[in-house]
Amino acid sequence: MLLCCQNGEDISICVALAIITRLFSDTGCFDCGESFMRRDVTKLEMRKRLVFICKYAVNARPSRGNLRQVYGFLCNEKEQLPC
Repeated sequence: MLLCCQNGEDISICVALAIITRLFSDTGCFDCGESFMRRDVTKLEMRKRLVFICKYAVNARPSRGNLRQVYGFLCNEKEQLPC
């Protein structure tokens, strides 16, 4: 999957962060979101995944506002999941 934005530093990083947080386990294995349903979304979890992304996208500089939108989206997504 290729994600890109105008400069590859902000929006594409936030989209990758949302995808990785929503669909992958803590170990980086694709699990179709099962681990997302079992755990709470925390800012620490988001930070860990952002650090992982920054290992490969060294020019990543996501804006604070976009990171807040990703966090809000994931928290809202979590609330709407059936129990």
